[in-house]
Amino acid sequence: MEYFAGLDVSMEETHVCVLTRSGAVIYEAKVASTPASIAAALARAPACRLVLFETGRMAPMLYHGLSRLGLPVVCVESRQAYQALKSLTTHKTDRNANCWHKCLSLISDATVMVPGCVSPCH
Repeated sequence: MEYFAGLDVSMEETHVCVLTRSGAVIYEAKVASTPASIAAALARAPACRLVLFETGRMAPMLYHGLSRLGLPVVCVESRQAYQALKSLTTHKTDRNANCWHKCLSLISDATVMVPGCVSPCH
């Protein structure tokens, strides 16, 4: 089975979510926004085909740090991610019952299934 990880990154903490290709959540954690903490959380879940997050203030540090730790990281430009989500399903809002990790699952699928839909930034 293929697994994908979505990271919802903020300055202090990151929500880590691992999903199956069908979008079933199999692992969730909140950890410090450091490569070591995120890698440790992902080590508790099945190996992921992609670890995906959006551009932002923390993106360069996380991308290079997680890559050095051997994780298959993809950082996508937030406007492209929004457009991909808009074309696939409902988008991220506070009222949306589908959490951010569900959205990242769809982006993961788009990245794998539809080349060029969302292009990596780093």
